[in-house]
Amino acid sequence: MNLFAYIYPYDLDGSSNKASTIRPTLMLKAFKSICNKELIAQLGQKRFYNLKEQGIKGLYLESINRPFFIQCLLEKRINIFSDYLYIRSLKQSGVKLSIYYRDAFWAGDLLFSLYFKPIAIILKLFYQLEWKFIKKYFDIIYVPSLDMIDYLGEERKSSYKVLLPGCTPPHNYSQPLIKPPKVINQTLQLLYVGGLQPPLNDISPLLKLIENNKGINLTLIVRKHELSTYIDHYHFNKYKNITIISYQNDKTLMSEYQKADASVMLYNEHPYRKLAMPYKAFESLSYGIPLISFSNTSIGDFILKNKLGICGSYDEINHLFKTPQILKKSLQAIIPEIKYYAENNTWEEKAKTVLKDINSYSQ
Repeated sequence: MNLFAYIYPYDLDGSSNKASTIRPTLMLKAFKSICNKELIAQLGQKRFYNLKEQGIKGLYLESINRPFFIQCLLEKRINIFSDYLYIRSLKQSGVKLSIYYRDAFWAGDLLFSLYFKPIAIILKLFYQLEWKFIKKYFDIIYVPSLDMIDYLGEERKSSYKVLLPGCTPPHNYSQPLIKPPKVINQTLQLLYVGGLQPPLNDISPLLKLIENNKGINLTLIVRKHELSTYIDHYHFNKYKNITIISYQNDKTLMSEYQKADASVMLYNEHPYRKLAMPYKAFESLSYGIPLISFSNTSIGDFILKNKLGICGSYDEINHLFKTPQILKKSLQAIIPEIKYYAENNTWEEKAKTVLKDINSYSQ
């Protein structure tokens, strides 16, 4: 194997519980376990420092949600275009470049709901220009789903590769992948781990589906600041079958996964859901937890294709929730499929895929 570089624009200390940094952390760990001394990992402001001089033959970059030059501005660099120049130089010297392009939220109208219109227009132009740069200089572009390529208006889907998150219990906790089946006559234990901010993470449909259902208990694990911000929006205190936990540590998270019968991703309809592949879905699979999602979403298509849970329309999910014990039995029957998927789609397997692709491209 030739000398290979892993690049991420932020520093990683392992303390963040955000999916945007958990993925790069686990991907880096996977590369280290495979590449040993043939890996150069450079993070933060030193991400491209002296790479060409070290003789690398291939590179994998985990992208972030802002253009490179804006990140350079925040780092107070003199040359805010230095990352682009480094990438072009590496390409010209024959290094095979790959990137995981994690998000295309800017391609729709979301920027206009976050910023004043003039700022949103300028930002969207910057993202478009960087996307053109990436297409020109990177040999391999990985995306969460091919639906993102449609969202970006690209016609040649064959030019892109899907690289889904891996399955491994996070942070080295030794945990049995599949837990023993639960007693069927217990209530259905649902778990939601994630954000609360509308419109992307609006869980109003989920709350409506479980309201006054004595056969279902729902546990929400959310960030403390989001809970305080949106507690009035959701009127949580009117639900008798909801337990809310402010995220504390991974041991708390692991304990709740052990209790859950299914992990739910039931959001208000939004175009973004056609391209989002939530990291928490794959974390759930790591713990042997089936998934429940609405259809007509990327994660719903994934669940259906791989038989890893239940997906359907609002009315179909509502019908299933009316017989929670029957649903619980159906979910338990899916566990062998989850075990098979999780064991064959680890983070190490994802890293091996990248290395194989780069080596194949180099030949």
